[in-house]
Amino acid sequence: MQSDSPKQYLDLAGRSVLERTLEVLLQIPELASVTVVLNPDDTQGPALVERLSRDNKTLLRGLPGGQERWQSVANALQYLHDSGCGADWVLVHDAARPCVLSADIRALIAACELTGVCGGLLAVPVTDTLKRVDESGHVQETPDRSGVWAACTPQMFRVNALLDALVQCRLRGLNVTDEASAMELQGYSPVVVRCHRHNIKITYPEDLPLAALILQAQTSAGDRIADNFQALL
Repeated sequence: MQSDSPKQYLDLAGRSVLERTLEVLLQIPELASVTVVLNPDDTQGPALVERLSRDNKTLLRGLPGGQERWQSVANALQYLHDSGCGADWVLVHDAARPCVLSADIRALIAACELTGVCGGLLAVPVTDTLKRVDESGHVQETPDRSGVWAACTPQMFRVNALLDALVQCRLRGLNVTDEASAMELQGYSPVVVRCHRHNIKITYPEDLPLAALILQAQTSAGDRIADNFQALL
């Protein structure tokens, strides 16, 4: 991100990226709690969590993370397991995805509850032509993109099932980049729920102004809906 500050604390339309993400999650009535997994050396996150927890009915807590993504997720899952929530559903979301739509999250929750056993994830179908490139930057092949989707978050699974899948991947020395991959290696077939392409992951500097434009568009759309509703009254 070409910044000394972690990307989750960069300014996004007047608030940090993390706060923007939490704003979306905290308005989902189906969520009993939101857990923010923080680097043990993080000096900004705990204060943000404490401030937001005072203003919301949803239980909001901070927990220490690990060296890698899977360890951070496992730490939070272990806490939920030890708290007696092992059989509950859990959604894992990237802090750097502040533009996810609450409607898409609720659609994922509904789809996973309908399938019952495994779980699922938000994703978008790939529309660009794909190229497999070697280390020297030359195209080696053009894979078939039909049936190929780009995984997004949240990803939703049962607490104990996901915790076991992550632990098993670690024991087998398997590297997974998302939770669905861990579940797939355990033999599960997560359901894919299509989400809006607004659900971008902030990764590069140019993603910040794009995210700001998306948030502005979402707010404008919401205002128009509210105005139309008032007119119908």
